Amino acid sequence: MVKPLNYRKLIEGVDSKYMLTPLKKIYSKCKNLPRKDIKILSRAVLANNCIEELCRAKYAPVLYSDLEAIDRELSDTIKSFCTNLYKHVMPSATFIKIFGSIAQYYKTLAGNGHACHFCGMDSIISQYEKNRSALDHYFAKSLYPFTSVNFHNLVPACEKCNTTYKRDKNILFLKPPKKYKTVLGARVKAFYPFCNDTPNIDIAVKSG
Repeated sequence: MVKPLNYRKLIEGVDSKYMLTPLKKIYSKCKNLPRKDIKILSRAVLANNCIEELCRAKYAPVLYSDLEAIDRELSDTIKSFCTNLYKHVMPSATFIKIFGSIAQYYKTLAGNGHACHFCGMDSIISQYEKNRSALDHYFAKSLYPFTSVNFHNLVPACEKCNTTYKRDKNILFLKPPKKYKTVLGARVKAFYPFCNDTPNIDIAVKSG
């Protein structure tokens, strides 16, 4: 039997304004929500953290825009909480003791390779070099609730992807034409950065 993690130590080991205070506020909001809204929140936690299944379009993601439709203040509190998990909780000594450090994770993931895990073209810094490249969220933490500390959602990115190309792009949906007022374009499949399968890619070239 797997021993359950002692989250109490994590909560008590981090500044209450980043953990306990927002958790109490979220609980206070959620306990009065109808069952249909609780189901959406549950799906946001479960489906959004199945990174591979989302990439393959097996699951439908839940976005912050969906949470805003339930309760704007609740959505804002969850976004602030998830952002602070990455900024303030992951670097904490208590988190590192339980899960390991981001630096250790980066070295394991980067290995000997130099290819960016987003574009596959520009370079990242390998595990043997002193510094490291940025770890970026594959599904942007500004768009997808509850994914900010999922290690399968954190991949090494080259400077161009981290600062220019990727940013807050929603990789699971096409950007709709400007003439349409829809929030999202068509749903698409995405490359899963931890995939071990080699895809078969056929390219056809036609003359003008």
